[in-house]
Amino acid sequence: MALASVKQEEGSHFEGWTLSGVYPFLRVNSYPDMRLEMGDGMTPPDAAIKRSAPGTFALEGRYFQVPVRVGASPDSDCDKPEEVGRLVGRTDGPAHLLFCTKRGWKRVV
Repeated sequence: MALASVKQEEGSHFEGWTLSGVYPFLRVNSYPDMRLEMGDGMTPPDAAIKRSAPGTFALEGRYFQVPVRVGASPDSDCDKPEEVGRLVGRTDGPAHLLFCTKRGWKRVV
């Protein structure tokens, strides 16, 4: 793997390459917005996390994947302030999403 800084001025970015890669598998852009792009190195990067506004980020790509559980999520996975905001999918029975709130898991879809 190689890591390269492309330029040291506004608009600079860093790239990560594999020896056999045709494209970078990782790119961090700093301008016009902070953006982390990812790919497989053989095709152009196809997924990104972007700082879209102060305190906000956007995911770019075809899918957003969440962890999947079979059965109820344990209360111990949603009983601390730092766990609030977790999202998990359930696929046993009717598929739905659970969101961790201050009061425990809440079904959202």
